[in-house]
Amino acid sequence: MTSSMIMGLTAGLSRVFLYGLNTVEVTGLDKFLALLEQRKDVNKRQRGLITGKDSKDVTANPLLTMGFFSL
Repeated sequence: MTSSMIMGLTAGLSRVFLYGLNTVEVTGLDKFLALLEQRKDVNKRQRGLITGKDSKDVTANPLLTMGFFSL
């Protein structure tokens, strides 16, 4: 029973952190979705697709980082 309560509390706090304290910003989403739509036919693809992300969010989730290093 205690384990279930701890898991529920952890899930609730994580959800608050992820959805309440963070914002997501996507630049160029319309272009990206159009590109993905063009690439649906595998036989027409001529090149690969490489995506990237901004790396300034290295410490965006300190709870996850602390949990990982405490193992």
